[in-house]
Amino acid sequence: MANDFSTDPRCKALWRFESGALTADSKGANTLTAHNAPAEDTIDYREGACCVDLETDASQYFSIADGSLDAGFPLKSGDATKKFTLCCWFKLETVPGASQWANIYSKWLWQTDLTIEIGFTGGYLRVNWGYSASGGEFWDACPVQAGRWYHLAVVIDGVNRVRKVRLHDATAGTVANYSNTPSNQLRVGAADTTIGALANPGNYLDGKLDEMVIFNDILPDTEIDAIRNGVFPLPPKLKVFQAVAQAEYQVPPLLKATQNLTQVEYSIPPLIKVPQIIGQVEYRQFDPGLYVKQFIVQVEYQEIPPLAYRRKFPVPDARTAWQSQAGRRQFPVVQ
Repeated sequence: MANDFSTDPRCKALWRFESGALTADSKGANTLTAHNAPAEDTIDYREGACCVDLETDASQYFSIADGSLDAGFPLKSGDATKKFTLCCWFKLETVPGASQWANIYSKWLWQTDLTIEIGFTGGYLRVNWGYSASGGEFWDACPVQAGRWYHLAVVIDGVNRVRKVRLHDATAGTVANYSNTPSNQLRVGAADTTIGALANPGNYLDGKLDEMVIFNDILPDTEIDAIRNGVFPLPPKLKVFQAVAQAEYQVPPLLKATQNLTQVEYSIPPLIKVPQIIGQVEYRQFDPGLYVKQFIVQVEYQEIPPLAYRRKFPVPDARTAWQSQAGRRQFPVVQ
């Protein structure tokens, strides 16, 4: 299967690094500039039919000027929302040791114009956070190894000071979250956006990259995992099932009415699920005259807060009205 980002307005760039199209943005117009002829790898890749293989010794990387980024691109100069999610595959050929650095993605002109820097040093994945033009907060999130494919998600909320990494190790079959709270809000500058190097440039990556996608929103783990598994977007975003049944007859035992209303609604399982059952049984047969049995059952749970566009519960059925008959109880009827 393959991801489909075409209908998601939050997705602002998709660099698939396909053969003959290493610089192409499959979502927007954020075409990259390739430096020093990055190589294609059509044998060892994770998505599509190719990935890019960058060599440190050849100083290979990609870049795009801040002014060339599409409107709404996260962390573009002037962005006041400062919400950013990056997902990509990477496989390092060498891991930088102490006092060595290599970058996956950066908007980081050292000591001049700092925003974010995602890379490696001392055997760790590092995510740096600029709070002024020349000041940053450094964070070593987790260790990494050479020769393994990883799926990386970096989630940034620059206003609310959220810095999170979700890393999947394809060799070990493990996934883990790491988080850190910076002391200051994120600064958004105007440095070039670079892939595989620092904006200066420098800190060249020695390894492979595949399917890098950028969102101007905070993605939950469920959507990050869907991207990793090639099933984005998660179907369905909203499902509603309703069933209404009513039976009534007036022969011995005089009166019997059974009504069942069943409704199930959920949005991107397992985020919200609400099964609701309403049942009513009523009959009259000899003494003591009248028996009534009613029950209402509702079960609701949610794992994250619902988004604003999700439906509220319960959902009324506009076709339901009330009718009455002399000497009998009232029953809802479907028009």
